[in-house]
Amino acid sequence: FIPSIMSFFKGKNPVNRPQVSDSGISGRHGAFESRVSTIASKVIKYRVFVVSTALAVFALSVLGILNITVESDEVRYLKPGNEFRMATESIQKNLGGITSLDIIVETEKKNGIKQPALLSRIEGLQRFCEEFELVSYSLSIVDLIKRINFVLHENNPQYDRLPRETEVIKRVRYQKTDGKEQRITVEETISGFKQVSQFLLLYEMSGGEATDEYVDSRYRTTRISIRLKDMSSQELEAVVSEIRAYVEKNFPESVKIDYANHYIRVV
Repeated sequence: FIPSIMSFFKGKNPVNRPQVSDSGISGRHGAFESRVSTIASKVIKYRVFVVSTALAVFALSVLGILNITVESDEVRYLKPGNEFRMATESIQKNLGGITSLDIIVETEKKNGIKQPALLSRIEGLQRFCEEFELVSYSLSIVDLIKRINFVLHENNPQYDRLPRETEVIKRVRYQKTDGKEQRITVEETISGFKQVSQFLLLYEMSGGEATDEYVDSRYRTTRISIRLKDMSSQELEAVVSEIRAYVEKNFPESVKIDYANHYIRVV
C-alpha cells in the first residue's frame, strides 16, 4: 500500500529514494517519505513496546469476540425513549407480544391431524411451551376443537376437552308405545377420530374459516402459534432447545416437527 501511495509524489528518481544504512533509514526524502521514514525509525527503535502493545490489543480483541452476542431484536437498536420502542415494549408487556414462534407438525397420512392421540400430544406441547417466561400464550387447532366440543354440549365444563379415542354419546329418540310417544335416551359408542371429523365438518359448513390458519386442507400438517413477549433471538434459541428435547421424548418419529418465527427460520 505504501509504495503505491509514494508513486503519486514527486521524487520518483532513484536518487531521491531513501537509502537504508546500518544506522537506520536516511537519504533524500519527499514530504510523505520523510514522515514514513520517521515512523519506521520509531517502530524499529521501540520494537519491543510495539510488539507488546499489539499482542495486548490482540488479546483484548479475542476477549471481546468471545463476549459478542448475536441478536436480532431490532427494537433494542433504538434508544429507550424512542416512541416506537416504547409502544412495542408496551404491547409486549400488556398484549402478549408482537412476534411468535410457529411449530409445524406434519404427519405422513391424510387426516392424520384428526387423530385424538396426536391432538393430545399437541395440547401437551402447548402447555409445556406456556410454562416459559418468554411465552404469553399459544393457539392451535386443538383450541378450536375443544371449543366446539364445549359449545355442542351446552357449555358443560366436562366437555371442555378433546375427544378421547372412544367416546360414548347420548342420543335422544322418540318412540310410540301404546299410542303414546316416549322420549328415550340411547347411548352410542363412536371413535374420537370420527367425532373430531364431524366437529370440523360442522364448523366449516357453518362458514367458519379459522381452520385455514392452523391446518392444511388435507389435515396432514398443522401449526401451533406460540406468542412471545420478547423478540430476543438468544432467549428464543434457549426455548427452542428445550422444546426440541420435549418433542423427541413425547412425539413419535413418524411425526415431523419444524420451527419458524416471524423473521427467520429457526434451524
